[in-house]
Amino acid sequence: MPSYKIIFSGLIWLSLLVSSSGYTDDRFTVRDIQVDVKDSSVMQARMKAIAEGQRGAFKVLMGRLLSSDDMTSLPELSDAQLDTLLQDFEVQNEKNSAVRYRGTLTFRFNPSRVKEFFAHSHKHLLPATRNTTVVIVPVYKGLDETQLWEEGNPWRNAWNDYPQLDSRYVIPMGDLNDMSDLPVQSVLKGNTQNILRLMNRYHAEQVLTAVLKRDFPFILDIHMYNKEGLSYIEESIPLLGEENLTPAMAHKAIQKTLEIVRNLEMKNEDSATSVSLALTRAVECRIPFSTHKEWLQIQRKLSTLPSIRKIEVLSLNRRQALVSLDYIGNEQRMQSAMEGEGFKISSDPEATGRKLVKWQKTFNHHSGLPVPESVSPSLPLREKANISTFPTEEVMR
Repeated sequence: MPSYKIIFSGLIWLSLLVSSSGYTDDRFTVRDIQVDVKDSSVMQARMKAIAEGQRGAFKVLMGRLLSSDDMTSLPELSDAQLDTLLQDFEVQNEKNSAVRYRGTLTFRFNPSRVKEFFAHSHKHLLPATRNTTVVIVPVYKGLDETQLWEEGNPWRNAWNDYPQLDSRYVIPMGDLNDMSDLPVQSVLKGNTQNILRLMNRYHAEQVLTAVLKRDFPFILDIHMYNKEGLSYIEESIPLLGEENLTPAMAHKAIQKTLEIVRNLEMKNEDSATSVSLALTRAVECRIPFSTHKEWLQIQRKLSTLPSIRKIEVLSLNRRQALVSLDYIGNEQRMQSAMEGEGFKISSDPEATGRKLVKWQKTFNHHSGLPVPESVSPSLPLREKANISTFPTEEVMR
């Protein structure tokens, strides 16, 4: 059996080589273990701190996997036994002096070895529960600047100080890793690669970006991301109240954000298809039309289709529009739904990979829907539709 120092020296180097991704069961990863140890040298203090941290992490792990009776009846393990159950660890942050080591550590235990050890000890693992961790990313757009990781970000500070926040919601620390993983422009542009990087590092199931814009009223934009990417959008939510971001106004915005998340989760539980958390895809389309009123009616009709999440206008003139349709699920089902509402879909001869969508005017007389003079957020459109429109003919020249 290797000596104590050799074992932990090897683990230190191993922690620098092993990636933190690829672990499917987050129960075996224990984060945020705080250590503070003094010894004759910083190396001795570090070794002792890692050993203490590993023991503390294993207690957390037992609390997740075992019943209270099984925990109390399990004999205490030696350092050597714990070494065999550990897969790797990483240092989240650390501070050293000549004889003192302080740090925050993450320990990852080997699932198969831990399960084998508990089975040999006649202990039964508790059933795994679904990971419900949500990382909240609060962006504040003031009159002069946009803030995310800055210490003075009042919107992020309000989240950190919110007393009723459920433990499954995580506010990132705002350290150098967070800043590197997710710059503020990546949030505003919806860069899923950066967002997923943050999600994986916090071992979360979802990331919610909450952009609060100072205006009168304040405007709130909500975007939800899961492992597949963008999954839900709720934009331009007006929040009436104070002109400045007071604590009361910030609390109101937080409560609105959490209300949207709760309503979304309730709908997902009631829906066998879990529509709002499904993978969102996009298809580019060219849509010809005869009049501005017809174009408005086309938008309104598209917004009622359950599979379409967002209609983004790429370009527009008096006779046609180029749009990007974000939709959920199978493309063939989406096209079938559109055809059922009077649209004819084919490949666009003018561009490879683009669709030509023609509105069948014969359906206009049977739809029963009034044609509005303009499309605005106040219209009773489907909740998740997000429509970019041009309400007057002047911009279509």
